[in-house]
Amino acid sequence: MVTSGVAPAMIMYKLLENANNTNLFSQARATVGSWMPIDDNTIYFLPFTGFLLALGAAYRLANFNIDSRQTDRFFGLPTPAMALVVLSIPLILEYSNNAIALQLFENSYVLITITILLSILMNADIELFSLKFKNYDIKENKLVYSFLIISLILIAVLKFVAIPIIILLYVLLSVLFKRN
Repeated sequence: MVTSGVAPAMIMYKLLENANNTNLFSQARATVGSWMPIDDNTIYFLPFTGFLLALGAAYRLANFNIDSRQTDRFFGLPTPAMALVVLSIPLILEYSNNAIALQLFENSYVLITITILLSILMNADIELFSLKFKNYDIKENKLVYSFLIISLILIAVLKFVAIPIIILLYVLLSVLFKRN
């Protein structure tokens, strides 16, 4: 829970705190007018949105421990996968020269969206394939082998930027090639 839940939540908190548009609610106040009560306290609490990840992870881990269906597949995004996405963001910001990625991950709207999506995905009843091998037969494990090969290529080409893309690919492949 601490490694895959609290640590990513604290990192997301810091990312939101340091986002380049921390005046997010000031912009919203100007856009929506006086009918929406937004004050400086609301702005102060914006970074705490990151702790939704810890709540989502706690709920996911509690369900995982009592769910007997999750032996050879997962239901919902595993907490370590969520943690990888969040932990990759500071690495991307520090070591990447990809302007699009930098712009995305310094934006409060994007960070809040990522937080909410990851919290939902962890607890969604979406069947995801497991990377556990019962045997190494290529025909039986072609989805896993394909995923691993594509992941290695993405890491070689995109470095840290590949991590969130790989997790997104994992979810998409699981949904597209769902078991019967």
